[in-house]
Amino acid sequence: MGGGTPNDCRVIDPATIPAPTILVDADACPVKDEIYRVAERHGAHVRVVSNSPFRVPVSDRVKRVVTDGHSVHISGGPPPASANARPSLCEEPSGPDGPRPAPEGPKYDAADDWIAEHADGRSVVITADILLADRCLKAGAQVLAPTGKPFDAASIGAAVATRAIMADLRAGADGLTGGPPPFSKADRSRFLQALDRVLVGMG
Repeated sequence: MGGGTPNDCRVIDPATIPAPTILVDADACPVKDEIYRVAERHGAHVRVVSNSPFRVPVSDRVKRVVTDGHSVHISGGPPPASANARPSLCEEPSGPDGPRPAPEGPKYDAADDWIAEHADGRSVVITADILLADRCLKAGAQVLAPTGKPFDAASIGAAVATRAIMADLRAGADGLTGGPPPFSKADRSRFLQALDRVLVGMG
């Protein structure tokens, strides 16, 4: 029997694993309050990404990202330490430090681009945008629709194809087709359960 060294069985300290980050496609997201609650319970970070400012909770873990494709303004965090200090930008949805309008105008998909660029294996992306979901899956992120429906590698191809077909149908229907069904309490409940399940799985 040789005198070789034993296998390296290092124990990973959970404290060294970075907390998950929830990237929220915020412009049409109906479950932002639910996201904040679940994130607080699991110690996850939240980035609320949009082309225009939204109110976000005053929290160390929640930040608002406002981008027009030409500049990015990230704000949020804890309340000021002094009563005389400048208020947190969390309380200033139209604060003066946001992106300055570019001469050529904002990019329509600037928020999507920021989310896709920052998505990785420790991210959960919340979006109903199928093309953005596809980009984030390719970056290794987990993706949920606001209804709680998960996007995954097995289903995203069919979803992209269906989106293209529906876009063609709408283009030829002169506005006769309806929009998505109303968001329901059951959708909200499914989302809460799905986000909780994903964050538990990410440890």
